[in-house]
Amino acid sequence: MEKKLITPDDTIYDIVTRYPEVKQRLLEISPRYQNLNNPALFQTVARLTTVKKAAAMGNIYLREMLYQLNDAIGLGEEYLQQEKSSTANLSMNPDIYRPTEKPPWWDQKTPFHILDVRGKSHPFEEITIAVKRLQPGEGLLVLQEFVPYPLIDYLKTQQYEVFYETKDSTVIVGFYKKEA
Repeated sequence: MEKKLITPDDTIYDIVTRYPEVKQRLLEISPRYQNLNNPALFQTVARLTTVKKAAAMGNIYLREMLYQLNDAIGLGEEYLQQEKSSTANLSMNPDIYRPTEKPPWWDQKTPFHILDVRGKSHPFEEITIAVKRLQPGEGLLVLQEFVPYPLIDYLKTQQYEVFYETKDSTVIVGFYKKEA
């Protein structure tokens, strides 16, 4: 059987059935996937759960999840090459991420929590945890040395509004949880 890349829309049931080695990788990635060991849940929930949904449930960045699953079936390098080619033009034109207009909440940023991650090598998890603690109507300002494009992409998929601006050598990224 020819292996093909696992995508965000594939269901957990389909990929684990097609590639049994994926199950072990999922169990290693997060304890939240222990339900794969329950035959009844595997036959029902796994049929409806896409890789994208599973990544969100496990609090895992989707691209990391896709890499891990594709790597488990021996296609990790192929996945990385696909990602590089599909994002090559994005890195050449970072202005496509630049918001054009300040959102109304940006000027009210004084009650926002502030998280300074300048100089930290891997602050992704620290930032996502802080953002998920926000209540509706609250925001978080992250001080960083560069625009964290993957983080922005990820948190937009989690329904947070994002705006950033650069002051001197610091990028100030605002994440805002919409009011209900």
